Amino acid sequence: MIAVNADVGTEGFCEPDLVRLSQGEHAEKLLCYMRTGKEIFWCESTDEGVTWSSPKSEQFGIVDVNDSAQWESFFADTVPSRDSGFISDLFGAFVDPTLIEMQNGVLACAFGLRIPHKLCWDNPTHERNGNYVAFSLDQGAN
Repeated sequence: MIAVNADVGTEGFCEPDLVRLSQGEHAEKLLCYMRTGKEIFWCESTDEGVTWSSPKSEQFGIVDVNDSAQWESFFADTVPSRDSGFISDLFGAFVDPTLIEMQNGVLACAFGLRIPHKLCWDNPTHERNGNYVAFSLDQGAN
């Protein structure tokens, strides 16, 4: 599989994690989750990996990692503005996705969230920083 999207930033698609679904109407489907330095993207294959869907962004319903206005004031003393008030280093990042299918068919995806993506190391106290597990009861359909 080769995933390409000019909008994912300088890291591109990396650290893929792949699972083959074993149950239900989606049995044998392959799911692949990849980090990009911002969002986590996913794509799927229904033909043993010969072809793949276009990569789609997964936000997990936690936070929009591109909406830095939500936490810009929290880090105002950490980094000076370089572009008229918008601090480009403040976007967040989902990192290190790990995907498994449990025995009952539920998908579990563990991942980290860094706000902001690099400056979180200077001030790691933002309430959303940390590790998460998201569950899908419909094998990733929604």
